[in-house]
Amino acid sequence: MAARLTKKHRQAIARGVRRYWRKVKTRARQDNSSIKDARQRMKIERQEEERVRKGPRGIPPKGWTSPDPEGEVAFNLEDRDKQRPPNWEPSLPDRFRGQSVVKIKGYWEYRASPTTPAVAEDFEIEFDPGATEEEFWSFYFEAIREFHDETLEGLGDSTEKYERFGIFVTRMF
Repeated sequence: MAARLTKKHRQAIARGVRRYWRKVKTRARQDNSSIKDARQRMKIERQEEERVRKGPRGIPPKGWTSPDPEGEVAFNLEDRDKQRPPNWEPSLPDRFRGQSVVKIKGYWEYRASPTTPAVAEDFEIEFDPGATEEEFWSFYFEAIREFHDETLEGLGDSTEKYERFGIFVTRMF
């Protein structure tokens, strides 16, 4: 008998499924096509992206994927990296040494009040990894802060919404 999933894990799966269908419906509207056609096109694009990313010999890219299905809180990532649990070796700055650009994928969540459901949206941002660990984290936080400020500005009065807004990183490559 399989172990039961925790409530947190079930919620993370449900959030991922909702995000997926939101993307499919958006794509169908943009292409003025059916949902079935939009799903097929997205699948082909994802397969092509994976093929290009792995390279000619199927070697996985340098990068990092969060071990937590809900991702890591963006502003805590440096502290988590310094704790260095086994699945984080080597450190994030070392993984991206020599790259010209690092891409961050994740999602943000905003709750209008503690009782209302969260509004969430995926994002992808880029930053320069720099030459040292200090530069890496400086450029990383600069990119996250800029994204944070722009997103809160789009939501309206950012001073009241700061505590109800979260940015989560699921992948860096």
